[in-house]
Amino acid sequence: MMLYNYVSNDPYLINIYKEIDSKVIILNLWAYHGLSHIENVVKISESIAKQLKYDDELIDAIKTTAFLHDIGCINGKHNHEINGYEMAKQYFVKNNLNSKYKNEILLSIKYHRNCRHLNNPIAPILRFADKIDVTKQRVAPAGYKVMGMREYQHINKINIIISDTLKIDFIVDSHARKKEIEEYYFTKKIFKAIKKFAETLNKPYKIMYNGIDWVIK
Repeated sequence: MMLYNYVSNDPYLINIYKEIDSKVIILNLWAYHGLSHIENVVKISESIAKQLKYDDELIDAIKTTAFLHDIGCINGKHNHEINGYEMAKQYFVKNNLNSKYKNEILLSIKYHRNCRHLNNPIAPILRFADKIDVTKQRVAPAGYKVMGMREYQHINKINIIISDTLKIDFIVDSHARKKEIEEYYFTKKIFKAIKKFAETLNKPYKIMYNGIDWVIK
């Protein structure tokens, strides 16, 4: 059984993410952590895994992890990765699900904010995909009032190409204030995440802004 097809079509999990989205305005959050974010992280993770030529079973495990990684946000952002780990563990038992990557899936959820100590192929992909999802769909209403964060509404997509080099190209519309994006603290975190992921892949990396080399000083 392909785990991803099971979890991504489960009304229970879909409703959890819908409820997470419904709390965005109430809690005045800057970014979405519901279905649109989850679907983006799944797509990014799958693209990376396919470019790395992983087999179908591992790709399925990576997509499953990406889909489950933020379910803990139903109880708030604080410790959401720990809560998500516990929820995912119980979900596997309750639904009698199994995979040879089960342990890697659960630990990757538990430590998706800091997975440096984990030695499995899922964790670094999830952490990177989660961090780099900063396209326009991610910005919540409160985020439009925050300098830097508001400029992410102008990022239409992020192209990730893995060959001899890890290339990340941010496709941004003409209304973006590039300097404001560069000065925003989270952009610096994204650049660090790209560097760390390139080190994991043991590849040099290049960051681009609409096809032009992008370096933040």
